[in-house]
Amino acid sequence: MAEKSFTQPQSRLENAEFLSPLQEAIANRLDELATDPKLNWGGFMLELGAKIRRGEKVPASRMIQDAIIGVGGDFRLTHAEIDVVKEKFLADED
Repeated sequence: MAEKSFTQPQSRLENAEFLSPLQEAIANRLDELATDPKLNWGGFMLELGAKIRRGEKVPASRMIQDAIIGVGGDFRLTHAEIDVVKEKFLADED
């Protein structure tokens, strides 16, 4: 009888094929916010989408957190998975 090996299942957030479109969707959502004429964000928001695409962290403002939560909902992420995504892309608050 063959011996079965049980390993911890890989989180889909560790899978590049899943994470890459999620990361792009978050960046796109931030780009949409940065260019929304109803919001007066000024120029600093324009760089946030590019930072996310490079895997860099961005400020943890309420609006950015809401954008990540919204995209997480679109991708059917659990609350725990959304928290992991926020840790990955949001800078620690001072």
